[in-house]
Amino acid sequence: MSSVVGGVLRRHPTHGLKGVDTGAGAASGDLVLESIEKDFGGVKALQSLTMRFPAGKLSAIIGPNGAGKTTLFNVITGYTKPDCGRVLFGDRDSTGLKPHQVHRLGVTRTFQDVKLFEDLSCLDNLRIASKTHAENAAEQLGLLPIAEEVTGNLPYASQKLTALGRALVSQPKFLLLDEPTSGLDREAAALMMSTVRKLAEMDVGVCLIEHNLDVVRELRPHVLCLHLGRLFAEGSLDELEGREDVDDIFFGTADESADQSDAADKDGQDQPSSVVET
Repeated sequence: MSSVVGGVLRRHPTHGLKGVDTGAGAASGDLVLESIEKDFGGVKALQSLTMRFPAGKLSAIIGPNGAGKTTLFNVITGYTKPDCGRVLFGDRDSTGLKPHQVHRLGVTRTFQDVKLFEDLSCLDNLRIASKTHAENAAEQLGLLPIAEEVTGNLPYASQKLTALGRALVSQPKFLLLDEPTSGLDREAAALMMSTVRKLAEMDVGVCLIEHNLDVVRELRPHVLCLHLGRLFAEGSLDELEGREDVDDIFFGTADESADQSDAADKDGQDQPSSVVET
């Protein structure tokens, strides 16, 4: 088994779970959503959403505010239960599982809000997830010089890298990153993108929500464009950028209901992260 990020992440064999019928389901290790619906008080945050994130590949979700991007992550990771539809991870139907149960399957996420324990040190935040790999993660992310600093006193960029480190030490099979480069300076953003690339090279599936198209362009993922809770288009960024309808949705205000959906899209943001090693 080879490793990346100083031994923090290892290549994961995929073990199917016997006796679980997933029908058409996911290929081994793929993360699949089938006909997902989620309504918040009449606001349709996700509508008949079907998509696949391949194992060991890099994907990016783009779309305007209110498109349903964060609600999608919340559904996948168990913070929000869908009204209907299924979430499949490999051979396992994970629909309706609690966040800590999804985490045990190997699906880990970060949040727009870093959600750290602000009264603990940077290193202790990593140790909560895994005592074994905490120092390796801190070293690879350039956090050792501030490892004993109280996290609440750190600059935002350092907090963001700490949150990434906490996700990495759990050795995920699939990592969901919610706007990983937002608020970062150029150096920290470059380190974040380098780490994301290494993860994909090590067969860790990575999906990021990203508004900065320069980041998407550099990472060259498979891109999925959401609009009003639906999958509107997908392909490479080069393919999508030339489409007038995608440009109108991504840069314009195609529908006033996006403002209402934006509030629903933030549902679950204040939930605590499930990162404790089990």
